[in-house]
Amino acid sequence: MTESFVARRRLAISLHGERTVRRRLADGIWASTYRGVCTSSDANVIDRIRAARESVGEDLVVVGPSAAAMHGLDVVGTDVVHLAGDSAKTARSREGLQIHGWRIPADDVVDVDGTPVTTAARTVVDLTRMLTRMDALPVVDAALSRRVSTRLELAAQLERHARRRGVVAAREMIALGDPRSESPMESRLRLRLHESDLPAPQLQWWLTDASGAGIYRLDFAWPEHRIGLEYDGAIHLERRQQRIDIERRNWLARAGWTVVGATDVDVYRNPGRLIAHLRLLLSRPIAA
Repeated sequence: MTESFVARRRLAISLHGERTVRRRLADGIWASTYRGVCTSSDANVIDRIRAARESVGEDLVVVGPSAAAMHGLDVVGTDVVHLAGDSAKTARSREGLQIHGWRIPADDVVDVDGTPVTTAARTVVDLTRMLTRMDALPVVDAALSRRVSTRLELAAQLERHARRRGVVAAREMIALGDPRSESPMESRLRLRLHESDLPAPQLQWWLTDASGAGIYRLDFAWPEHRIGLEYDGAIHLERRQQRIDIERRNWLARAGWTVVGATDVDVYRNPGRLIAHLRLLLSRPIAA
C-alpha cells in the first residue's frame, strides 16, 4: 500500500522535483485523477474528495454522498465526488465529479479535517430528498446510530427545507429513522417490513437465560409469536460463521422460536415472498 498523498502538481514538484513526480506518475505510485492534482494511486474516498476540490476550487463545499463519507456515513457509496457553491458557474462537472450550483448558508457548513463540508444534519436532509427510500433510510439510521446528528438538528433542517423538492419524502424517512439498525441492509429490510401489512417488530431483541442474562439477539422479533427475522449478509457464508449460526438457531428452536433468514434477494428482488412467509407464521395461534 502506497503512502497517502494529495497535493497540487506544482506543490508536488516543488517538494520532490519534476523528475520524481513524472516517475511516480509513470510507475503508478501516484495518479492524477483530477487535473493539476497528484494523489497516491490507492487514494481512499476522503483523499479523492480533497483532490477533486483542490482541482476545481477551494471555495467549493463538499456536499451530498461525498459529505456523507466525510462524516463517516458512507453507507450508499459513490465513485462521483459532489461539490457545490456559487463558483459552480465557472467550475464544470466532468467524469467522476458533479458540481452543484447551490448557495449554502455559512451555518450549514462545518470544517472536517480542514475541508468545508455541509453539516451532518444538512447532509442527511439533502440525501433523503435526493435518494430513493431504500438508500435514504440507511443514511438516517447511520446518522442517528453514530450520533453525528440528532433528531432535533434534523427537524430544524427539515424546517429550513420546508418548500424544497423531496422534503415530504425526507420527513417520512427521518421520522422512521432508528439508531438501533446496525447495517444499511438491516435498514432496508426494516423498510420492507414497514411498507407491508405486518405488525411492527421489535428491534435488536435479546433472548435471555433463566437468570435474565442475554444469550442471543435477533435483528427483528415478534416476541409474543416467538418469531424472529435476521438479515444474513456475506459474512454468514463463511464456514466458521455457519457453524455459529447453526448452533445459535438450534438453541432458538429448542427455546420454541422460529427464526427466518433474509438475504439481499428478499430485500431487492422478491420482498413479497418473505412478507408472505412471515404473514403465514404470524397468523398461527399464539401458544399459551
